[in-house]
Amino acid sequence: MVLVLTVLRLLYLFFYCPYNLIEDEAHYWEWSRHLDWSYYSKGPGVAWTIFASTSLLGQTEFAVRFTAPLFAAVTMFALARLARDISGDWRAGFITAVLIACAPAMQMTGLLFTIDGPYCACWSLCCLAAYHALFRGSLGAWPMLGLFLALGFIYKYTILLLLPGIILFALFNRRNLVLHAASRLLIPLAAIFASLGLAPIAIWNAQHNWVTIHHLLGHLGVQGGDTPVTQGTSGYHYSPQWTLDFLAAQIAFLGGGCVAVGAAIISWFSTRKIKPSPAHTFLLSLAAPILIFYLIVSFITEPEGNWAIGSFMSLFVIAALWLLPRLDTYMLNPAANSPAHGFWKAALIVGVVGGVIMLRLDSIDLVLTRAGVPENIRRVIPMSRLSGASVQAAHVDRLMDDLRKRTGKEPFVIAQHYGRASQLAFYLRNQPRGVVFCASAYTGGRTSQYDLWEETSLKRPDLQGRPAILAGGDESGSIWLPAFATVTPIGTLEGDRKRNRPAFRGTEYHGW
Repeated sequence: MVLVLTVLRLLYLFFYCPYNLIEDEAHYWEWSRHLDWSYYSKGPGVAWTIFASTSLLGQTEFAVRFTAPLFAAVTMFALARLARDISGDWRAGFITAVLIACAPAMQMTGLLFTIDGPYCACWSLCCLAAYHALFRGSLGAWPMLGLFLALGFIYKYTILLLLPGIILFALFNRRNLVLHAASRLLIPLAAIFASLGLAPIAIWNAQHNWVTIHHLLGHLGVQGGDTPVTQGTSGYHYSPQWTLDFLAAQIAFLGGGCVAVGAAIISWFSTRKIKPSPAHTFLLSLAAPILIFYLIVSFITEPEGNWAIGSFMSLFVIAALWLLPRLDTYMLNPAANSPAHGFWKAALIVGVVGGVIMLRLDSIDLVLTRAGVPENIRRVIPMSRLSGASVQAAHVDRLMDDLRKRTGKEPFVIAQHYGRASQLAFYLRNQPRGVVFCASAYTGGRTSQYDLWEETSLKRPDLQGRPAILAGGDESGSIWLPAFATVTPIGTLEGDRKRNRPAFRGTEYHGW
């Protein structure tokens, strides 16, 4: 099932995918053109991966996304193996893989290449290695755990939130563990392996004023971050909507399997005769720290729904272990009332229907447009994120050609947001280097990786006096006026479906 799904996803991405690179994908692609030990907001893993795939397959959308289905397959195989090892039944592994394939969040990571795909794969491999180290006494599992932690860390730092769950579980369940004397030597080795992922990022940050720390603090809106301070001044600010949205996102991302997860946890802890086994407690321990951490964060700021995606990995296994015996009971007596069978069907229906719809949201958008559905309703479909970048870039190419003829000077492009700048860099004719810039740090936003590269620094002396196409700002173009002799509005770029994003021509750049 996993192999067939992986092949189908690759064929879809190569022949049939209608979506442009989303902003994150394009920005990570920009990183891959500037290989380094780390980057402003993330480790180097995503850039190194894209560099490898585009070096083999060319600078195309397919090449950027090529590894997304592969990492999704690793996730499914690893968690299926974990479910099999805990239950002794491969059918539990199959159910786990199906639940993963049907979860909306995992369907997205299997097609679009962001940090979440490889992060989930590394998280899953860590779960498997930790289980074999603690329950099977496998000596080789300890260095593998350290290695997978290191790999996961270079993609997403929050993989370290696995450690509190593993450590606390081991401390409170020592009697149920299988640990050999040699483990005392291998655990430090695992720590050394894990530090391999930390070392290059720490060294790079030490050389760049610890910008990643400032970025992470900026997510919380606290002092020392790279965004305006929203907490710690004029008292404490909180909106219950932050927490409610976070919880709703977890349910939506898990899809139909979320009900089975909840039912499993409730049934284990509410039935006096049946206590959760050490393996079940282990799985909950792996998920709890990151869920609790971001639940706390939701009382400080508004977290993104995918930030806790690592917790889903062991939750899928929990759902499968709970479903399997109940599905067996249903098969023996289909006439009996079986909520578990209903949950299983719901997971399949939500997964298949949602997965098919996800493949061609553009067709649904077109149908709604022709049916006269108002734009404010059609905006529920995220086409502004998935399409239009290539059309905008083609329009910018024509505007640059016109500027070149008018002024006799070589124009460049400035976008207000790093994601849009990266999309333009990817889709502009011949994907030029050192032509697209980001002005976020100069216009009230945060610093980005663009400000750290000399090639894309807006302080470059050779930019002085040149014209530019400017993407973003308000209708007056006030954010661009300090940096140019004249700023002329040109309307909205073709293909841009986001509101209030005009474009401008600027002449005689002199900087902020």
